[in-house]
Amino acid sequence: QALRPLRFFVSLLVPAMAGGSPAAAATGAISTAGAAAGAEGSPRPGSFARVAVALGVAPHPLQASNHRDAAHLLANRCAFRQEEMLKVVKERGELLWAASPLLRADKQVATAAVSQSSWALRHVAPALSRDRDLVLQAVAAKPGSLRFAAGSFQSDREVVLRALASGAIAMQHAAPALKKDRDFVLQAVAVRGEALQYIDIALRADRGVALAAVDQCGRALRFAAEDLRNDGEVALRAVLQDPAALQHASAACRADTELVRRAVRLSGESLQHAAEGPRGDIDVVVCALSEDPASLRIAVPALRAERGAMLRAVAAGGRALEYVSEELRADREVVLAAVASSGSALAYASPALRGDAEVVLRAVEADPVALRWAAEEWRRERFLVLRVVERSGLALEFVDGGGGGGGGAPELCSDRDV
Repeated sequence: QALRPLRFFVSLLVPAMAGGSPAAAATGAISTAGAAAGAEGSPRPGSFARVAVALGVAPHPLQASNHRDAAHLLANRCAFRQEEMLKVVKERGELLWAASPLLRADKQVATAAVSQSSWALRHVAPALSRDRDLVLQAVAAKPGSLRFAAGSFQSDREVVLRALASGAIAMQHAAPALKKDRDFVLQAVAVRGEALQYIDIALRADRGVALAAVDQCGRALRFAAEDLRNDGEVALRAVLQDPAALQHASAACRADTELVRRAVRLSGESLQHAAEGPRGDIDVVVCALSEDPASLRIAVPALRAERGAMLRAVAAGGRALEYVSEELRADREVVLAAVASSGSALAYASPALRGDAEVVLRAVEADPVALRWAAEEWRRERFLVLRVVERSGLALEFVDGGGGGGGGAPELCSDRDV
């Protein structure tokens, strides 16, 4: 017992003086000490953890907290117990490096590890690293695993396509020959459009390849050659697949009114990627508002102050009233059009119009809960409250003068008819 620490440091120093690497010496020393501790009693994890961290036993991709985890594994002898190591690698597959050579050659342990972490394939036994089924399972679960696969697998079309089904990053680790093979690249981008960023630069300028990529993932447009990002058909097909792809089109395409209109019909938010011209076109803006009323905030400021345009805008999406000019929020006709479309638009009307009888009635007809934004005198008006709560009892919450928190005016809450 007294000599045990001495045995540990001797086993560390002798291999190092013989020309071995410090990390290998440390690994051997800790394994020896772990085995000795297992024979003589429970090890002390804290001391083994400090030694493992100090000597850098863990590979560089792991963080310090992971080093400590791995050291504890060694100290607790999980490295030699299949059942315990299985539990560990199911949580942290990269800790397969801490397993004994016997367990790193165990297919069950290796399979669990590569399914959890892309780094695990790096640490499996050499014989298993050539196992096709294991590699296929690894890349299907973690596409980055292809990085650690043997070169023959990086050139294997089936393996690379299986990896691409999980993530575009797999194409980065494919063999250079595959990145230049047009037929394979067409298959690859049809599976994962964003793989376009990793293929040979000459093929990124290929129109057929770019079309196949944006048909699968519109945002792959960002990786196409500049000429193709300026191609109307390529940009349109990208936008139809994902309206946000408009941001990756050329300036000329983002200024194309028809292209922008097609995009905003699918997502009003995509108006933010358009050039100033389409953002000032009321026809385009109305298309955007029918999908997302909040997209009016993206329109050019001059348009938001134009009365005729805003009448059309709030009729398409009443909540767009929030983004019109302050002057128009006090315009009775504009507010009436807005609350007819969406009763909750009453929240953005001027204080004077929130007390206007016709405006309030039209708002609560569209949405009974709009009563919460009416002027206080209307929230205490019995005939209006009766009319509103008939349609939605929840509106009773807003009949007090506090705007939604007081639980109802006492006289109306005690009114049997209400």
